[in-house]
Amino acid sequence: MRRLPQVIASAQVAYPQALISAGGRDLPSSWSLAGSTGNVLGRSLNRWKILAGRLPDPNAPGQALVSYDPGYGIGVGSVLHLAFYAPAQARSLFSQFGALPVPGGSAATVRVVGIEASVGDFPAGSSPSQTVYLTPALVRRVEKGTATAVADGVRMRDGAASIAAFTAAVARLPGGAALYVNNGDGANLQVQHSIRLQAVAWWVLAAVAGLAGAVVIAQVLTRQAAADAADYPRLRALGMRPGDLLVLGLARMAAMALAGTVAAIGVAVALSPLTPVGEAAVAESSPGLFFDAAVLLPGMLLIFLAVLALGAAPARLQAFRRGVPGHQAGPACSARLSAAGLWLARAGGSASAVIGIRYAFERGRGRDAVPVVTAFLGATLGVVALAGTAVFGASLAHLLATPRLYGGISDLQIENPDGHITSILPALRRDHGIGQISGGTAATVRIRGVAVDALAERSYQGALLEPPIIAGHAPAGPRQIVLGDTTLRQVGAQVGERVPVTVGGRTVPFTVVGTAVVPDFGVSGGLGTGAGMTFPGYLSAAGCGTGSSAAGCYADGIVITLAPGTGRAGALARLETAYGNGAVLPAKPTTLVNFGQVADLPLILGLAVALFGSGTLLHFLFVSAARRRREVGTLKALGFVRRQVAAAVACQSIAVVVVAIALGMPLGIAAGRLGWDLAASSFGVVDQIAIPVRELATIAAAAVVLAVAAAAGPAIFAAGLRPAALLRAE
Repeated sequence: MRRLPQVIASAQVAYPQALISAGGRDLPSSWSLAGSTGNVLGRSLNRWKILAGRLPDPNAPGQALVSYDPGYGIGVGSVLHLAFYAPAQARSLFSQFGALPVPGGSAATVRVVGIEASVGDFPAGSSPSQTVYLTPALVRRVEKGTATAVADGVRMRDGAASIAAFTAAVARLPGGAALYVNNGDGANLQVQHSIRLQAVAWWVLAAVAGLAGAVVIAQVLTRQAAADAADYPRLRALGMRPGDLLVLGLARMAAMALAGTVAAIGVAVALSPLTPVGEAAVAESSPGLFFDAAVLLPGMLLIFLAVLALGAAPARLQAFRRGVPGHQAGPACSARLSAAGLWLARAGGSASAVIGIRYAFERGRGRDAVPVVTAFLGATLGVVALAGTAVFGASLAHLLATPRLYGGISDLQIENPDGHITSILPALRRDHGIGQISGGTAATVRIRGVAVDALAERSYQGALLEPPIIAGHAPAGPRQIVLGDTTLRQVGAQVGERVPVTVGGRTVPFTVVGTAVVPDFGVSGGLGTGAGMTFPGYLSAAGCGTGSSAAGCYADGIVITLAPGTGRAGALARLETAYGNGAVLPAKPTTLVNFGQVADLPLILGLAVALFGSGTLLHFLFVSAARRRREVGTLKALGFVRRQVAAAVACQSIAVVVVAIALGMPLGIAAGRLGWDLAASSFGVVDQIAIPVRELATIAAAAVVLAVAAAAGPAIFAAGLRPAALLRAE
């Protein structure tokens, strides 16, 4: 097999079976041992990346590596005690149900000298696992006297493209048809899919934060263009034309854009050691400062052009405007009065409240004009972002806390890959701690040439524990099938369509009756993939006769739910002990685990946009106080005291935020629902929206408090203005 033309590297990997303990406690069965008698494993094949510590000495039997994120307090320097099982105990370990036997082989002690990550250690399915890599010296010492599973790890010349030819070539070798060939590509696709979801989330963060930032930058550039235009009358007198003034204004903005762009690139490079996150951070081979020219250089150009585009309109407006900049015909008070201000005045509102409402809604004219529209837009965007991310975050938390939504149909799975499960059914049915029992088999079928993990079930007690349906209905006949959303797209099918399904060597037509969240149990895809059918339908498609004992023609697995009550934990522990390695606890799918590592991303997005919204509001209040200082002087001359001026500014700020809440809350909830719909569709899970009423109310209250806090600085500024100086101002 190793001489086949598709193979460029291979190593025989031994998996000695042992009870592993540390610190006086036994580690769970998810911990396993692996090693090789040579030095290929971890180097030219399944290369190790050392995250902490160092590589072990191949000739030191007392040293070991542990796969990343091991948990249970295991790290560099930890001591592991290995009690090996004797070869005669192999059958009870690998083939039969029952409690694990007491190890009857030799024992060894190893010290962890390093933590590693390699492609085989990334979680491929829903069950977590940790691997302890032994040195060749220890493997050679214990392999003959220990129950050991053996496999060949193979690296292909052309990667995944060689797998089909390699499998066919292996089958032609003497005895090769009986070998089990496991394609690790499906596991890699699962990890890549979860990392891709994280990357898309960061792109969304960048886009939304950039949009909010553009609102603030547009205000700054508009104000800068108006300030620069103060010199334009003199420049026109010296002979400059409007086109020259436009070029001058754009040149100033280009200098600002260039400085900001260079600063942004510097900040991005400085923050690069903090990224990526989740599984991508473990896989990243170049930690530390990183300048990604393929991203940063186009991004630098994009930021530069975006700032120029935002500043082009106000620069052109000022360059081609006639007369003295900032002056328009008619007094400032000729601007249209706001309906809200008039209503409040007629209703008998206080002077401070009426003035504040007017300042919030009336733009003014000439030199007194203030950016009212952008203030409302920025504040509304902030509320939309916070409300939307609250809905998204609550829906994500609800998904993670509700296993059925992502295909968690049972409390425990009992497997017997080499035999029937009928022998344990009577005992399970007599167990009062068990509620529902369903059984069947998991097999890889092919649909239009695509390998799909299929689950075929029937009920033995209670209602059938079938995958939750997203659309359509569950299979009700022998020729009906449900598919995961991703699988439905991969095979190019639609609900209601008949598709050819190959089971074993037979191809029969099945009707797709719906989409479902198939439990993540195989290696051909992951969350969102898979197929579900009835167990009789599977047997019929496979050509299995009644009572057939041929491979693949019997139920080899059971899923159960525990009966309600206070004894669930005890019943679960009892079943785990009784069925040993055959008992498998459910776990969150890899995609959700990895995405959960960036579960704070929506909050980061919301805070980023809210920060820009706060900046917009603060800018609006300061500009309003500065440009309306003559009116403030008039109010003070008429008897307004400092407290009333400050109250007017506070009312102005609160009015903007109240309108932002009224508009932003429903828009934010809708945005959160849309975002979660897209995420749930991408995950392939049941789409259930959670509306966090308490959190939304907190956001509204916090926004009002923030409005009052933001008004403090502008209020102090406006209250401190002197009427005499203001009334003499030009």
